[in-house]
Amino acid sequence: MSQQPAGTPPRGPADDVVLCGLMDEWVTKAFPDDDEPRAFIRAEFAGRLSAYCNASRYWRVAQISIWVLIAVLGLLVTIFAGYKTGHGFTIVAGALIAMLTTFSNSVHPAQKADGYGNARLGLRDEGWTLLNGTGDYAPMKGDPAAMYAHFAQTISQIVATKRQNTTLDGLAPSG
Repeated sequence: MSQQPAGTPPRGPADDVVLCGLMDEWVTKAFPDDDEPRAFIRAEFAGRLSAYCNASRYWRVAQISIWVLIAVLGLLVTIFAGYKTGHGFTIVAGALIAMLTTFSNSVHPAQKADGYGNARLGLRDEGWTLLNGTGDYAPMKGDPAAMYAHFAQTISQIVATKRQNTTLDGLAPSG
């Protein structure tokens, strides 16, 4: 089985595909007659890795788009406010700025992007740790069942943390 080269952590979606292929290879060799671990790796690990990558990008694009739109509208309001014919535009643009700001403050696209991105990194790190037999997996080398059980439990914890960090309840101030 291939190991990740030292000093070159995986960076993008293409590296995620490589990692998922290696994980599939590991689980197929470790559990040749058991479909449950393979299904878990494919759905819960590989599926979520891809979905979290896409969701993180989506929320980051939404965040940046809202910021750019608010800045451009704010600039245009300043420019058109001085012109007699620009008062209607100023009113509409001001209302749009207020709506976009409220939307951004209520949905928290930056925190959602971070939540999905951090979950993706957690999944990737856990996958590489399992494949390399390091960290918590070092004492379990040679016992694929124990390694898989620990991996499944850790993935479930990462998913639960992601859910908490990307829902409106998780973003509400505690007090």
